[in-house]
Amino acid sequence: MMRWMRRIFSLAALAGFSAAIWYAGPLIRFADTRPLGPVWLRATIIGVTVAALALFYGIRFWQRRKAQKALEAAIARSDERNDDSQVLEARMSEAIATLKRTSGKRNFLYDIPWYIIIGPPGAGKTTALVNSGLKFPLAGSGSAQPVAGVGGTRSCDWWFTDEAVLIDTAGRYTTQESDRERDKASWLAFLGLLKKQRTRQPINGVILAISLSDLIGFDDRQLDGHVAEIRSRLRELHETLKIQFPVYLLFTKADLVAGFMDYFGDFDEARRRKVWGATFQTADRTRNMAGEAPAEFDGLAKRLAEEVADRLQEEADPVARIALFGFPAQFGALKNRITQFIGSLFDT
Repeated sequence: MMRWMRRIFSLAALAGFSAAIWYAGPLIRFADTRPLGPVWLRATIIGVTVAALALFYGIRFWQRRKAQKALEAAIARSDERNDDSQVLEARMSEAIATLKRTSGKRNFLYDIPWYIIIGPPGAGKTTALVNSGLKFPLAGSGSAQPVAGVGGTRSCDWWFTDEAVLIDTAGRYTTQESDRERDKASWLAFLGLLKKQRTRQPINGVILAISLSDLIGFDDRQLDGHVAEIRSRLRELHETLKIQFPVYLLFTKADLVAGFMDYFGDFDEARRRKVWGATFQTADRTRNMAGEAPAEFDGLAKRLAEEVADRLQEEADPVARIALFGFPAQFGALKNRITQFIGSLFDT
């Protein structure tokens, strides 16, 4: 939508300029001369302007076609090389070029923070981004879309917001269970590109997305396997990038918990933007912050219970009132599973 609006505006501006030259030009007068009086001169000015714009948009169209063909060729080569390094490099080059073009600043690589999003396949990483409420000024349509990539994330998609760059990585990079050798090579190639392109600070943080449906449905063996893989990815991030970074644990698909939508569904934007979570932060790196998870979970459950009375007054539907009344208990039932996961994941 935004792209079509820009095109319409450009055509309208060109039409207005041409009309001004053609009709108002002869009225411009300096002393006894009318420089835009001759018809041939006005026609030449309009023609040159139209030709220049046509050339500009033609070059841009050619560049986009060339970039698309290069990406398709990179995908073909990556299939032969058994990794995604060619695709990743092409997408990163495209993303950096976009960032440079839109920023207009010399320090564009570090002007806004970069975050990478990791998590198992089907965790809902992309869906969480689309429904995050963030503004995506470079999206090609009215709905939120990444600059590179559509549908299921094959390698990585770049999301440009007003506040940050978000890199949505393929779930197979985290679990590396579809083709371990290839997935590992692609993941390490991606980290190498981050280190190469943004040397001083490759990333500003990691967003780890975990589906509550997986957390609830997995048996202990499956959950331990996921924890082991995620810990390996975080360790590889530290070892390759050689920086300290925060990890933001995002539990997705919370709407599957009974009463969640009834409790939060009618919240206005201001209430939805309030953080519902906890921050574990300390200068003492030897301290096991994961041990504070049970107390922080209880604090979140307490907040829910304290607001139940207000929510019941706001809700007119009797069925929804029953569901939202029971939501704090439904949430509380997740305590052991969530705190066990956090403890295993961040145990030092």
